[in-house]
Amino acid sequence: MSDYRKLLTTPCWSRVIDVVGWREPGNPDWPQFGWINFGLISNHDFQDYKSWRGKFRRILAVLHGETYPFVEFYRREDLDAFTAALQEAADFVLPASR
Repeated sequence: MSDYRKLLTTPCWSRVIDVVGWREPGNPDWPQFGWINFGLISNHDFQDYKSWRGKFRRILAVLHGETYPFVEFYRREDLDAFTAALQEAADFVLPASR
């Protein structure tokens, strides 16, 4: 069970961004105190699973406990760099709404 979860809609009706966070304070085996991952839930990915290679990759992912592609962060500095890069890209490419 996660400590934080938020689903973000996208312009594509069949894609959702899943933001999940877990806390692990005071665990000596986990000095990071938690982690955050951003997952992309999309039915577009299932087109790849029709081929035998796609099915094999999906089976391997399920065996490893993965359900969909995601990016995971364990350190605040890495997450800050990621969000800064997203903001820079938005500032450069997307016009601000007025």
